Amino acid sequence: MRYYLALPLLFLASLMAIHPARAAEEEEEEKPQKRIICDRKGNYPTALVDDSREGWVDLRFTMKADGSFTDVEVISAFGEPYFAETAQKAMSTCRYEHPELIAPAGQEARNLRTRYYFRLEPPSKGSTETVYVRLKEAQRLLKDGQVDAAEAALLRVEKNSRNLYEFSHLMIMRAAVAVARGNSSLALSYLDGISENKRFIEKREFSQLLRMRLSLELQEGHYVDAQRTADEMAEKSPRDGDEKLLAGLANLKKLVTSGSPFSVSGQIPVNCHPAFCEPDKPEWSYAPYNRTVSLADIQGQLDTVFLRCNKKTMTAKAEAGITWTIPKSWGQCEVHVLGKPGTKFTLIDETL
Repeated sequence: MRYYLALPLLFLASLMAIHPARAAEEEEEEKPQKRIICDRKGNYPTALVDDSREGWVDLRFTMKADGSFTDVEVISAFGEPYFAETAQKAMSTCRYEHPELIAPAGQEARNLRTRYYFRLEPPSKGSTETVYVRLKEAQRLLKDGQVDAAEAALLRVEKNSRNLYEFSHLMIMRAAVAVARGNSSLALSYLDGISENKRFIEKREFSQLLRMRLSLELQEGHYVDAQRTADEMAEKSPRDGDEKLLAGLANLKKLVTSGSPFSVSGQIPVNCHPAFCEPDKPEWSYAPYNRTVSLADIQGQLDTVFLRCNKKTMTAKAEAGITWTIPKSWGQCEVHVLGKPGTKFTLIDETL
């Protein structure tokens, strides 16, 4: 017998119960013209098939002009230890069927990302009774303000989770715990990452997840990401509370488009789950609105700044008072800051 989860998501300042999931929806088929073709696939050992374990690996790679992939690196992984190496090797044999749809003909594209899933067929839908009961326990503890106990319960849940439906709901609960601890940046990382698993989240739940994500993006001042989330919400039916969120987005837009420098608070993740962070190199990321950024008010130790763009990657020592201006020819970019977990700082986003 399978059980379907009704998990809480933090929306603005309160926890709201999500309607029970009927079944995880199947993701719409990827458009054929953007199809990835691989010569090799990651296969399950028989023991794992019998144990019904699933998982995923997040990968970053460069697409060469002929559509083939190179510089494949593992960003994070969730599931069995061997998943990361297997996915990396498999992706190294992949290529885009029509690379001209990813980048202009004859050009490469850098810092592309994808999630490589390890799934069983047919896909598992719903949860086992054990996982269902323990997630409900964690939900109750969190509602009662017992954050440490709720987090301990989630550790027990993870040991019993076996499929992507269960893993996805587990990470949603981890985001709620992060918010309860006042770590909105970490919660946002979890929600941003789990949004890629929309096929394993019931439609109504995913709609609520988008609103929670937008609320946190507005709180953190991540305008570019917030606008993308709002655009995705616009494709779905409106919900109560949307007007307040969209008003907040309009206010943030006025700030970032005023022409004046604006600041964004950053923090290197603490105790970030390896599903979304490389344990030895936790990083904070931000999509800048303008093309010039700098760091200030560093409280702790920062090591490196990466500017990851469509056409180029730049690495620099993370120091306060140093200004980096990103050429338009580099394409769209993200700023990634690495350092000691817990280090706080300010990023200045401006036009010079």
